[in-house]
Amino acid sequence: ARVVKLYSSEPRDTVFDPPGVFQLVPGAHNKIAVRHRPRAPGVRKMHVHLVDVDTHELVSAWLLTIAASPPMVTRTYDVEVPLGRISHKKIRYHNPWDRPRSFKLLSSDESIMTPKSEILQIPARGYDYIRMVFKQPMRHGQHEAFLFLNDDQDQTEECFLVKILTTTA
Repeated sequence: ARVVKLYSSEPRDTVFDPPGVFQLVPGAHNKIAVRHRPRAPGVRKMHVHLVDVDTHELVSAWLLTIAASPPMVTRTYDVEVPLGRISHKKIRYHNPWDRPRSFKLLSSDESIMTPKSEILQIPARGYDYIRMVFKQPMRHGQHEAFLFLNDDQDQTEECFLVKILTTTA
């Protein structure tokens, strides 16, 4: 028997089951699950390594091909941000459900846009603001990023396309 752990070349978007260190049973069917959430459309490769935690020996390795289609965009926002400065913007959001809801907010490109808080809690049929931080762009132009609103099961409920235009201050 070996004590092992799984590692991914894209750790921020990959979850394993079992999640941490676990034991491989010799002569048995050992099952693992990989859940990957791509933040951008396209095709890319991801490495998954199974490593013995005691000897640091590579037990097994896989190369996964990930194909992600563009998400279904429910709303599009145009945002102007000044060149060379961090900006803060907010989007009013309505919970249409008859019960309080929590949403996990994720950006497709954290180098240009991040939610100020990862969790948004809204009362039943209530409103709140999604507060966004836009990193300081150093060049003129337009950038695009997706903002994912995921439910408590981490399934995407809505996806916003944010078109970011840099302007001179």
